[in-house]
Amino acid sequence: MNLETTFEHNRITRQRMLDVIGERPFQELIKIPETHNNNLLWNFGHAVVTQHLLSFGLCKMELQIPMEIVDRFRKGSSAKEQVFLESDLDYFKQNATKFIDLTEEYLTNGKFENFTEYPTSYGVVLDSIESAIQFNNLHEGLHFGYMMALRKLI
Repeated sequence: MNLETTFEHNRITRQRMLDVIGERPFQELIKIPETHNNNLLWNFGHAVVTQHLLSFGLCKMELQIPMEIVDRFRKGSSAKEQVFLESDLDYFKQNATKFIDLTEEYLTNGKFENFTEYPTSYGVVLDSIESAIQFNNLHEGLHFGYMMALRKLI
């Protein structure tokens, strides 16, 4: 599979995530069911943040997402420890595909250098920007699945 297709699949997944969020009231998006540790908003934001960290972060480039947002949605963070604002939702909705587009542009223009190898908690070692971009779709599919389950519980 070429990376153009990988980026297109990523955009489709993000659109499906937006479809799950839909026009739900904000309180539903931040509700954490007793059986789960996170909510719809955290899963959506986590997908956007992680994609950016797997590309810009692992290439030691300046992040385009504010660190206060990165810290609240990155690996290891939890919705149970956060106070979410409607501005968080607005930010991720407005930027749902922006960072995918930016990653594709930077890759096309050869701007990703100095990739830092990264062993994921999934058991996959990312050894290049290309492997990180491909792995991201697996990661987002996982979180889309969580979102599909969560929407039935709220």
